[in-house]
Amino acid sequence: MPMITFFTGASGVGKSTALHKIAQEASEAKILCERFDAQGVPSYEEMVAQYGSPEAWQEHVTYQWIAKIKDRIGEQKHIFLDMQTDLKFIIHGFKLAQLTNYQIILFHCDRRERERRLIHERQQPDLANPVMENWSQHLYHQAKELNAPIIDTTYLNVEKMVEQIKSICGLSKERIK
Repeated sequence: MPMITFFTGASGVGKSTALHKIAQEASEAKILCERFDAQGVPSYEEMVAQYGSPEAWQEHVTYQWIAKIKDRIGEQKHIFLDMQTDLKFIIHGFKLAQLTNYQIILFHCDRRERERRLIHERQQPDLANPVMENWSQHLYHQAKELNAPIIDTTYLNVEKMVEQIKSICGLSKERIK
């Protein structure tokens, strides 16, 4: 059974950037990298219409996504997942799927740096708002309570982020390539 590492964190903290770099390095290894947002995220109105709230949508799709990943395990050595979701949904989703070989890594960074990335690098100024800051702090406190590893990306480039991921996951450079 492969280890499944779930990346979460607020928008703009570097989850997808790190996952992309791992995917590049793992091109020939049996490592699966999946980014949930690549599937598309519905509008607020659609989330409310179909599920009653954005939180209920997030809970539903987290469970659904983990179940789909379980079906794709195959001969993978390691699976990396990237989804902006509540840690309690991740934990419950793995419990529902009867998967125990997983870990959660929270990506976090300083509010000013996250907002700079969102506004200037990603051209998504609408995400640089107090709601995203509250979300970031909520996830940070959850990770602290659960003793989940936290990678502070405020001053890290992607190579340093990946080094920290490899260290947390017990992956040497040779194992990924």
